[in-house]
Amino acid sequence: MNAEVGDVRMLAPDAGFPRWSPDGTRIVFAAGDGPDIYVMDVDGRNLVQLTTDQGFDSFPDWSPDGSRILFQSNRNGADEVFVMDADGSNLEPLTSRVLGGGPEWSPDGSRFAFYAELNGNVDVFVANIYGSDVMGLTSDKGTDVYPDWSPDGEHLTFTSDRDGDFDIYVMTAESLG
Repeated sequence: MNAEVGDVRMLAPDAGFPRWSPDGTRIVFAAGDGPDIYVMDVDGRNLVQLTTDQGFDSFPDWSPDGSRILFQSNRNGADEVFVMDADGSNLEPLTSRVLGGGPEWSPDGSRFAFYAELNGNVDVFVANIYGSDVMGLTSDKGTDVYPDWSPDGEHLTFTSDRDGDFDIYVMTAESLG
């Protein structure tokens, strides 16, 4: 969409969760009945399907250097976080049976935040990019989801219903360990 003139056009039907590549030339998104993860140029050309699993692949997010993509998938029977190269190769799970997703790279590319259901609560967690050193960031009785890093890595926002309805919260880097 051209913000100045309001020129709106569809780039991909039956699609969602779009994310710009760090260099601004491509968009990664989820689409189709699966859905699966796709990437295309910002004008909608050069569409490439990156995943073809029967599972539900969603919430893709580019690494800060644009070389890899995190995403959520239930291909192993539970929502987990996976990573792959930007061309769809070298797919590997980063979490195992945590019933979580919504992964977001940290600005420096060394960690990712995600939400997961452990012990009956849905909370926000952070792990290093290899999926280890998992640390819980929230432990409220509410549902804490959709973490997002500030560009400088100093803060993390998330959505929570801890007060009865969904609101946006922020925590400082000191909370991240």
